[in-house]
Amino acid sequence: MVRLRVDRVEAVVICVTVAIAAASFLTNVGRMTHVLSHEYAIYSKYSNADRRHAATDQLQIPGDVLDFYAERVAKGDRVYFQVDPSGLSANMTLEQAVAFAGRFYLLPAVQTSDLANANTVVSFQADPGVLGLHYSAQERAGLQLFFVSKIEGR
Repeated sequence: MVRLRVDRVEAVVICVTVAIAAASFLTNVGRMTHVLSHEYAIYSKYSNADRRHAATDQLQIPGDVLDFYAERVAKGDRVYFQVDPSGLSANMTLEQAVAFAGRFYLLPAVQTSDLANANTVVSFQADPGVLGLHYSAQERAGLQLFFVSKIEGR
C-alpha cells in the first residue's frame, strides 16, 4: 500500500486553494443563474424564426435574406461571398459581417475566399454578373441585389 505523506503546510495550501475555488464557483453560479434567467425571459418569447435571426440581427444582416440563401445552398457547396466593399461599424466591415453570418447560417456548406474554388456565389447587395462567370442556375431575391448563383461546370 502506498501512503501519501502531506505535511501541515501542504495541507493548509490545499485547503485554502479548495476554499477559494469553491467560493469563486458559488459566486459565479449566482451571477450566471441571474444572466441565464434574464436571457431566457427575453428569448423564450421569440418564435423559431426570431431565434434563428437573433445573432445575425446583431450584425445588421437581414434574417430573411439569410433564409433565402439557406434555402438554395446545400451541403457540399463551396460558397464564395460576393459583397461590395463597405463599412458597417468601427469593428467590422460589411464583407466581414456577411461572411461571419453566412458561415454560421449556411452550414454545412463551406466558405471559400478563392472564387476559383467555389461552386456557388452568394451575392449580398452585389451583381454576380460583374464576376465574368457562367452560371448553371441563378436565383434573385426580388428586385434587390441578393443572389445565389451556381457556377457552371463546378
